[in-house]
Amino acid sequence: MKGLLLSGLFVSIGLFIGRIAGFLREAYIASKFGASEQTDLIIVFLSTPDILVNLLIGGALGMALIPEFKSLPSHHSQALYKQVFMLLLVVFTLLAGIGAFYSPQILKLFAPGITELSIHTYSKYFSLTFIAIPLTVAAGVTTAYLHSSNKFFIASLGTLIFNLTVIASLYVSSYFHNENLLLIISFGICIAAFCRWLSQGLNSRVMPFTLLRISNNLVTNDLLRRYLYCVLTGGIIFLVPVIARAIGSQAGAGELSLINYAIKLVEFPLGVLLTVFSIVFFPLFSELYAKKDEQEFLKIFKNVLLTVVIISIAVFIPLSHFSSAIAHLIYDWGQLSQEQLEKITNYLGLVSLTLPFQGVNALLIAVLAARKDTKSPLIWSSFLVIVFIIIGYGFISEVSSVFSLMIGVYSALSFILLMILVFQHKMSFLNHQDFLVALLKVLTLSLIYHFLLVQINFTQAVWLEISFATISAIVFLLISTLMCRNQISNIRIRKKS
Repeated sequence: MKGLLLSGLFVSIGLFIGRIAGFLREAYIASKFGASEQTDLIIVFLSTPDILVNLLIGGALGMALIPEFKSLPSHHSQALYKQVFMLLLVVFTLLAGIGAFYSPQILKLFAPGITELSIHTYSKYFSLTFIAIPLTVAAGVTTAYLHSSNKFFIASLGTLIFNLTVIASLYVSSYFHNENLLLIISFGICIAAFCRWLSQGLNSRVMPFTLLRISNNLVTNDLLRRYLYCVLTGGIIFLVPVIARAIGSQAGAGELSLINYAIKLVEFPLGVLLTVFSIVFFPLFSELYAKKDEQEFLKIFKNVLLTVVIISIAVFIPLSHFSSAIAHLIYDWGQLSQEQLEKITNYLGLVSLTLPFQGVNALLIAVLAARKDTKSPLIWSSFLVIVFIIIGYGFISEVSSVFSLMIGVYSALSFILLMILVFQHKMSFLNHQDFLVALLKVLTLSLIYHFLLVQINFTQAVWLEISFATISAIVFLLISTLMCRNQISNIRIRKKS
């Protein structure tokens, strides 16, 4: 268990540093360029590899490949890694070429509010960012292989390497204007994707480039099916904020940027504190399921789920209450007006409510994938996203309503996935009194926490509000941990015989 906790710490550190770099990236864009059609274009350019990072490196490839890597001898795992690497590199290189050809249509899809003139002018530079697609896939395969070998730290630095390279390209591009600015950013994205993969490839110490030998093919139909389900599930869920941005872009130039600035503030704690559990515990869940050790599986799942709930509540309540101070701290450095900062504040207060559900969903999808059930999350996430698109484009006219719809989609998915585990997978954790009592304690404490913050009306300096928010979150974490210490401390892993 100590090894897993240490791995979790390494992943958290790597993700934390990478997310800090992401903050600097967004803050730099906001301070240097503000919120305009130009920043909308910059963000859409950056979103192309970002979507793939969350889709592939964020878990889809890992969910499909790690159980296979774990079940094979070392030399067969390396052979599978090489075969998957080459197969996906070829497939996604072809897909990237198709995407580049249709770059105007894709740019219009991501940001329907951008003018036709801008799409015609800049789509050729947008097409260059598709070079990053096969490089991102390569990083995704290598990350899965590293995680299966319990090498988490270098893989967790991928976001940092990518963001630092992008920040450097943004700095260089700030000395140029119009077309040259976006051209430099496009090249910067491709270089960033290459540097991220190279760092992970060197850490794996395996040369992935090889000729596919069909006679010794380890890429089975079952593996391809589970990979496809995982990719679609992860991608569909990640499309929710992307769709929200696209809907919001129709409200005017710069609106896409403001929505993106708010969403990034929530993605930081989500990536650093919550999704780390699905990354670190997924190999263990896969191993326990393969051994048919349902008792240990259930015990660890209950306590990890309780931990995710505690941490998410400790973060989202102060994030919601102190959204103005947080927005001003991160973005009030240059080109944004007070009206735009106020919009970011309002958006952040709403989107922060999705944090607990996103954290729980990441864990539940990983647990189901470890049990080799990737079809159920795919079906229900697809259904909910379709509902989101229909209602979002057909019945919503205000941006704030889009965030309310996001909350409904994420919460509905959490409930459905929990019910799938209970009724379809016969995981009767809801019948365990210790778990329910601990959960009730946490929820009761969260209501008290929320009530106390509502009574406090801060009009002080931003740093004072941020400090109070941080201290209150730490206090909530400590009290919750003490109240549930018996349940959380029960996360034990039996020694291998």
